[in-house]
Amino acid sequence: MLDEFGVSSDHEYPKVYIEDTDTPLSSLLHNPGIRYTHHKVIARGGKCVIKSCRDNHLNRVVAYKTLHEHLRDDRNEQRRFLREARVTAALQHPNTIPVYEIGRDNHARYYFTMKLVHGFTIGGIIQKLKEGDGTFVPRYTLDTLLGIVVQVCNCLNFAHAHGVVHRDIKPENIITGTFGEVFILDWGLAKIWNMPQEQYKPSTQPITDVNLTAGGKLQATPLYMSPEQLESREDIDHRTDIYSLGAVLYEMLTWQSYLEADNIHMIIRQIESGEVVSPRDRAPDRFIPEELERICLKCLRKDPAKRYQGVDELISDIRRFRLGSMGS
Repeated sequence: MLDEFGVSSDHEYPKVYIEDTDTPLSSLLHNPGIRYTHHKVIARGGKCVIKSCRDNHLNRVVAYKTLHEHLRDDRNEQRRFLREARVTAALQHPNTIPVYEIGRDNHARYYFTMKLVHGFTIGGIIQKLKEGDGTFVPRYTLDTLLGIVVQVCNCLNFAHAHGVVHRDIKPENIITGTFGEVFILDWGLAKIWNMPQEQYKPSTQPITDVNLTAGGKLQATPLYMSPEQLESREDIDHRTDIYSLGAVLYEMLTWQSYLEADNIHMIIRQIESGEVVSPRDRAPDRFIPEELERICLKCLRKDPAKRYQGVDELISDIRRFRLGSMGS
C-alpha cells in the first residue's frame, strides 16, 4: 500500500519538517574566515555562487556555496538557501551531495560547504552527444543513461519517503561524476512536510531564458514544470517530480525538449494543453524502443492520477526494459 507520497506505508519514515529547514541561523554563529581559504569560483547561477576552497581543519578541498551579493539580505532567498542546505543534509542518500557545514562568514553572509564533485550535468552530456563527441558517445550509451535515471529515481523515492518533493528536476540539476557517481542538485525549491502554501509575488520581469529557474510566481524551470506547478496548486505532491523526470527522460531519448517553443507563453500553452509529440515521432532517426517511449509518455501525462503513482513503479518498468533488452 502506497502513502500520499507514493511510498510503501509498511514502514514509517521520519519526515523532514519546514521548522527544521527554514529557521534562520543564529546571528552569533560566525566563521572568522580562517577555516576556508584559497577560494576559486567554479560556477555561477542565477542566485548563488559556488567556489572550490581549502578546508584547513580537515585538509581537503570542498565546495563553498553562497548567495550572490545583491541577494545576501533577501529573506526569501536566505530561507530557500537554508532549506537547500538542510534538506540536502537531512536526505542522507548516496545520490545527494554530502553537506559538511552551514554558517555565516565574517560579514554575516550565509554559506554552506559540501563535497566537491567533478563531472558533467545531464544537460552537458546530452549536448555532447548531439555534437557527436567521440569521448561521450561510447561512454554514455542509452543503457548508461537509463542507469543514471534509476539512481535519480532511487534518490527521489528516498526523498518522497521523508516527505520532500524536489520540484525542480531538470538536466542541469543532475550531475554524474568521473567515477559514475550520480547526484541530484539544488533542493532550494523543495516542498517540505507541513509546509504552508507559499505566497509568491508576481514577477514584473519577462522570462527570457526558458532554461532558468523562474523568479516570481513560477518557482521552477519552465521547460520542466508540471501542469499543477503552472497552476500553483496547493496539492502538489511527489508526482510533479515524476513529470519533470519524464521531461528529462524525453531529452535523453530524443536529444530534444518535449516542448516545441521558444518563449515562456508558448511553453505554458503547450504544458496546459497536455499534448506531447511522441519521442519516436520527434526523433525517428534515434530508433527509440517502443517500451521506453511508453514509459516516458506515462510520466508526462497531464493528469497526475494517470502518471506513475510512485517512483518505485517507474524504477520497476525501467529495470524490466533493461533486463529484456539484455536478453534480446
